[in-house]
Amino acid sequence: MFVFSLKMTKEDECSVTSGRRIVLVNLNKEYIESGMFFNWYHYAQDHLASSQLVIDASSDAVRMLLPIKELPDEIFVVDVNGGMNTLGLLRKGGVSFSKAPFGSRGFRDLMKHRVEQISFLLKQGCTVLQVDVDTVWKQNVFHDIDAAGRHALILTDDDASKNRWPHKWYLCGCFLHMSPSLAQGSFLEDWQKETSRQNGNEQIALNNVLRKSYAHNPIDFAVLPLDHYMPGPITSAHAHVIHANWIVGIKRKVAFLKKKNVWHESTDQWLRSRR
Repeated sequence: MFVFSLKMTKEDECSVTSGRRIVLVNLNKEYIESGMFFNWYHYAQDHLASSQLVIDASSDAVRMLLPIKELPDEIFVVDVNGGMNTLGLLRKGGVSFSKAPFGSRGFRDLMKHRVEQISFLLKQGCTVLQVDVDTVWKQNVFHDIDAAGRHALILTDDDASKNRWPHKWYLCGCFLHMSPSLAQGSFLEDWQKETSRQNGNEQIALNNVLRKSYAHNPIDFAVLPLDHYMPGPITSAHAHVIHANWIVGIKRKVAFLKKKNVWHESTDQWLRSRR
């Protein structure tokens, strides 16, 4: 594990979840229709007991989630305006959906949407783990996060070559464990501005901001061991998380997870039940 550390400020308790750590996932219809999210949740659910799952999704995607009985009512859904509701309330029809689905002008006007949602949560004093759902958690990721120690940011390397950090800046935006202390400096604002400059690519923007700050005002971050957190092409039997990245297209991602024997039977059963 690589670590670059400065003294962190004291964290505030999350006002949104009564102090529980947030696991934030971003969904669109394709990731639900393909079974990708269902498969991710199947493997992750046992490790989420002490955390609050928050789903950031369009109204159309949320409607697809409501009938999934495996998803408990307590899951939070956040809309494009930062408002939060539980799946339970949405199932009862007590609240309305956002009117700006993914791909709409409302979302195109928010090219840095994901960064803004993260910023909103951090400013509420929340610790946030933002993760991609084209992944499978084979182990409890929080054990690795806690073993890394207290840092403002804990993330993974996304370079599949041997020229990795700190020799090359290609850290992954797919797995970001963020302390609310990140909201106290200019990091979030810098990341938002750089994301806009990079046409909405949060990962390139993240690396640019971290690299630029490294020499003069470094952000306190740690990189989890590559042996357990590998990009898709170099995944090994030692992986704690299997990630179908560096793979283009949802069908190819599903095929990759099936090849790794981590596409669960219950996912296929759920897909068949929807036909």
